[in-house]
Amino acid sequence: MVNPVSYATSASLNNPVLTGTKYCLMVVLGVAVITASAKTTVPFWPVPMTLQTMAGMVPVYLLGLAGLSGFVASEKVVALGFTPFILGDTIKIALVALGSAAITRLTKHKPSNRADAA
Repeated sequence: MVNPVSYATSASLNNPVLTGTKYCLMVVLGVAVITASAKTTVPFWPVPMTLQTMAGMVPVYLLGLAGLSGFVASEKVVALGFTPFILGDTIKIALVALGSAAITRLTKHKPSNRADAA
C-alpha cells in the first residue's frame, strides 16, 4: 500500500528548523534581553559589570541549537551543541573579568603633585 503522506509533508514534519517568523521573534527577544541586561549591573570591583556578556550568549546558543536541530536528533541537540561549549565560554568570561581587574589594579597610580617636585 502507498503511504498517503508525501515526501515534502513528512520532511516538514520531521525537520524542526524554525520558520522566518520564529527567527524574527527570537531576534526581537534577544535584543530585549540584551538591552535589559545592559542596564543590570553586578557590583564587581573595581568596575561594575553588566550582564550583557552573559545575555549575549543566550541568543547565540538558541540560534545555534535551533540550526543544529535540523541535523541531529532532538535528544542529542543539547549534548552536542551546548554542553561542550558552555564551560569554555564561562571560563573565558571569568578570565576577562579577572584580567581586567588585575590590569586596572596594576595601572592605577597616584597622580603626581608637580608643586612638590619643584
